[in-house]
Amino acid sequence: MCDQLLDHHGATVCALALNADGTRLATCDHTGAVFLWAEAGHGGKWARAAALPAAAGPPATLFDVAWAPGADGRLATCGADDALRV
Repeated sequence: MCDQLLDHHGATVCALALNADGTRLATCDHTGAVFLWAEAGHGGKWARAAALPAAAGPPATLFDVAWAPGADGRLATCGADDALRV
């Protein structure tokens, strides 16, 4: 059962990750876009909180996104351009 569709990506979503306390979600796609989502109240719904700036150069597929352990909010991505970004 689908409770909510998060549809701001204009391309195939390749990965997603919840932060440690489950209040933020990061998603990435094959154009290199990264979106951050936050809980919108107590109803369990999500709202887009931010779109991270794209990396310099031509768009590259992002394969994975991960939150750093702890509560400092750092995010890491890796993609087809052979780069790991934090």
